[in-house]
Amino acid sequence: MQTHPGPGATRSRSQLAEQQLRQAIADGTWPAGARLPTETELAARFGMSRSTLREAVSRLRADGLVDSRPGRGAVVRGAPSLALRLPQAGADASVGHLFELRRLLEVEAAALAAERRDAEALQALEQAHETMAQAAAGGLHAPQADLAFHRAVAAASANPMLLTLLDFVGQHLERLIARAWENSARVAGGAHAAQREHEAVLAAIRDRDPGAARQAAARHLQAAQERLAGLAAAGAAPVPAGALPAAH
Repeated sequence: MQTHPGPGATRSRSQLAEQQLRQAIADGTWPAGARLPTETELAARFGMSRSTLREAVSRLRADGLVDSRPGRGAVVRGAPSLALRLPQAGADASVGHLFELRRLLEVEAAALAAERRDAEALQALEQAHETMAQAAAGGLHAPQADLAFHRAVAAASANPMLLTLLDFVGQHLERLIARAWENSARVAGGAHAAQREHEAVLAAIRDRDPGAARQAAARHLQAAQERLAGLAAAGAAPVPAGALPAAH
């Protein structure tokens, strides 16, 4: 009887492949600027499946160790001074931790955007919001458009470090946002609720009101976490504005 390895075994093989790739880069087998072999060649070299090697290379890419270039595949960038990685957000606890991190980043980013946004940043925000509304209405790429809106808020904060950190966290957000949109689609008016929350964030930034921006961003993230957990389907009541901490 043939048995198939479980997801834990797949992760272990992927982690082993990642370690071997890192070592090969560190010892100069593939120096900075070199192109990594193809997935097929790597699979033959390490005796692992292409999907396992693909996952390992994606982790190196997330850490900034390799980069994807059109026509060249994965190219070694060189060892970063610091490799930062978040745990994969799958369990309820890690999802909660990721949303806590989002609140720390995005609530204040919205307030800074309200204080600092210029006409160009506001135009980019409004365009991102319109793209998201069109995507939601047509059911097309709404998660990517959602993430682009949040990125535009961070960009409007005029703090490039905030934007860089949100881009890093964004690697983990797209799948969660996709799940949130799926849950919203199952609830009558769910997608419209998310759109209203985004509109409130945009309006506060447009009005240059940092306090309202904080409140709107905090309400949106709490509601998004509830949608992700399926609380909306269970009939959970919306969070009243007065239940949130006052902006200072």
